[in-house]
Amino acid sequence: MISNKLQGYLGILRKGDYLVVGADRLKEYNKKLYLVIIPKNASKNIIKVSTHLANDYNIPVIEVPLEDMGECIGLNSCQILGVKNKGLCDAILNNCKDEYKIIRGV
Repeated sequence: MISNKLQGYLGILRKGDYLVVGADRLKEYNKKLYLVIIPKNASKNIIKVSTHLANDYNIPVIEVPLEDMGECIGLNSCQILGVKNKGLCDAILNNCKDEYKIIRGV
């Protein structure tokens, strides 16, 4: 499980429309991203998409200890998130260091 702090950041990102949700939307997204978040049980396809995004945007990919990130942001199901806000990305990376594992970048 993740802490209330990380859940709070994800909630702020969702309410502020600073998240790109889902692999298909991330593949089509062509603006700046600052972070990609995947769950600990990510599929091979999600890992492939996250690696591609990390290389294209030169951004970190983190793995969080969740089975389904959708619950955390109020969606039915979600396996990958892209963060569009640099300030909140930095806050997550700096304030929640013990809650994620860096897969790529940083």
